[in-house]
Amino acid sequence: MKVAKAILFFMLLQTVAWAQQLPMIQWQKSLGGSNDDEAYAIKQTRDGGYIIAGASASQDGDVTGNHYNSQFPEDFWIVKTDACGTLQWEKSFGGTGRDIAYSVQQTSDKGYIVAGFTNSTDGDITVYHGGASDFWVIKLDTLGSVKWQETIGGSGEDGAQAIQQTSDGGYVITGWSSSNGDTAGDHDFDYWVVKLDTGGAVKWQKLYGGLNDDTPFDIQQTSDGGYVVAGYSQSNDGDVTGHHGGTNGSDYWVIKIDTGGVLKWEKSFGGTQDDQANAVRQTPDGGYIIAGYTSSSNGDVTGNNGAYDYWIIKTDTGGNVQWKNCYGGTSNDQAFAISVLSSGNYLVAGTAYSNNGNVTNNHGGIGDYWVININSAGALQWQKTLGGSGADAASAIQPTADGGIIVAGASNSIDGDITSFKGSYDDWIVKLDLISGSTNICTGASTTLTASGGSSYNWMPGSITTASVTVSPAATTIYTLTAYTGTCTVNSNTLSVAVNVLPVITFTSLGFPDTVCMNNTNENLTGGQPAGGMYNGTGVTTNVFNPASAGIGTYTITYNYTDGNNCSNTAAHVVTVQSCVTTQVNYFSNKELNVYPNPFINDVQITSAKPIKKVMVYNMIGIQVKEFSAVNNVTELSFNMSGLMPGIYFTEIYFTDNTTMIKKINKQGN
Repeated sequence: MKVAKAILFFMLLQTVAWAQQLPMIQWQKSLGGSNDDEAYAIKQTRDGGYIIAGASASQDGDVTGNHYNSQFPEDFWIVKTDACGTLQWEKSFGGTGRDIAYSVQQTSDKGYIVAGFTNSTDGDITVYHGGASDFWVIKLDTLGSVKWQETIGGSGEDGAQAIQQTSDGGYVITGWSSSNGDTAGDHDFDYWVVKLDTGGAVKWQKLYGGLNDDTPFDIQQTSDGGYVVAGYSQSNDGDVTGHHGGTNGSDYWVIKIDTGGVLKWEKSFGGTQDDQANAVRQTPDGGYIIAGYTSSSNGDVTGNNGAYDYWIIKTDTGGNVQWKNCYGGTSNDQAFAISVLSSGNYLVAGTAYSNNGNVTNNHGGIGDYWVININSAGALQWQKTLGGSGADAASAIQPTADGGIIVAGASNSIDGDITSFKGSYDDWIVKLDLISGSTNICTGASTTLTASGGSSYNWMPGSITTASVTVSPAATTIYTLTAYTGTCTVNSNTLSVAVNVLPVITFTSLGFPDTVCMNNTNENLTGGQPAGGMYNGTGVTTNVFNPASAGIGTYTITYNYTDGNNCSNTAAHVVTVQSCVTTQVNYFSNKELNVYPNPFINDVQITSAKPIKKVMVYNMIGIQVKEFSAVNNVTELSFNMSGLMPGIYFTEIYFTDNTTMIKKINKQGN
């Protein structure tokens, strides 16, 4: 029998910034019994709690009513918890065959819709089509009682993977089919999309694919009323084009259909190895974000870190790639779920075997939950491993109304982050809170730490009960946050704010004399230590000082250096610019330039053979005392020197051709 999304079974076959957000466990729950219990879907409910769907082979612990058969022990297991993860009710649905729920959603009437597959012919199943398995859809009321249920399929294998309530109040389901019963036009395993009305009756159904294996895992209604479906394909015929490998390799296969199921476009993404899309969501810009995993390193795939990587693709509305990134390490890392955040970022969850590359703090077992946050351009913002020394795989993730994150999957660890264990595999539900802020600061700085994911908070030291706390530690300090959701039993998280000392900066020399002439060429600044900093000040461009640009005067130049901890310090040095006027003023010809009367009392006249731009007047020690600008580039300029003491002055005349001349003038008393 075909088994889709059998995450843990697949795993066991393996040979095996400064400002940031810090995800931390607020609470975690293990639910189940002594046999295998696996959660495949979780959604927050309107009362703040959670609805969880998956499969259970247990008959004890938290599980009741299982239709146990030693060959096929699994039942649909549906669990409702409160906001703290405390069990409110649970239900087992199925027969003596194999029954696995992959998808659940709260419906507009506050009940629930569940979909998966069954090969039972008894128990809760009232109709069976005689094949290897059927789609099985159950409508529940608010307390988990069955309102109606439908088996949909044919004489082959059919399994529902995802269900969503649609805008008309009905439902859309996708899954795989190899049947010719309720299905038509089948090839091998095909994508099968079925539209139901509000009571579960089939309105229409369509098959999509080619002659080989084509299996969908997710569907979402889009803003135009149609649907987007994602999974994998091994075909390169029928509806499928652009396949990148042979029949033993799979591609991401994404299709867009209209409200009646008519195929609008389809896209194959991947390389020559295995590429499987497990989740798709429409993005705020009308495009799509697709999550899954790849073992390819050619075709569309670049940057594979080794073995399987998370592979995330962002497309436009027509399915054309805008960006695509691999995330992971050198071992097997597989993404199974994605959510779009209001910020425009994306949350991705799955399992990571790696403990290198993008993956840190793996607990050393057969995979950890691995949660990553990427921004709208695909850049990794943060990552978090969760689990213990056993096998841990997350299959569902969702942001919560309080600003936190809920993650669900299965675990057989008994240590690490897991605080209770019922046996074999458990549903493992983890609620994360987030702390935003810098945990790496410099001496004298402060940081504001802001928590989300709870209804109330307590920061220690200080017993501060607001969501945000601003701290200015003098040395590295450990802070403890407890984030409460109602009366939940929660973990208290500790985080360390590291305080880094400022770098020692010296700037005792400019690299040239402290006093320079205004007409000097550019001077290279080299005196700041350690090397690699930046110079700033009047007349400074990059690491060069221009005396003419600065002009006559005394200036402070600063040297700023930032070290590897992003801590900066500054040192300063003073430079003086002088005119450096000499007797060479006598070399200028009076035929070219006349300044008269000279000596003068107050008024001075300049006539020149070339147009004048401005006149600068300096005293005997080179300090500028007057400036006059010419209008319309005149060759004659009059200006008044009243207010100056009698004595010797120098006039520097600037011409429009960027040449200058200097004249010595003598001011007499009245």
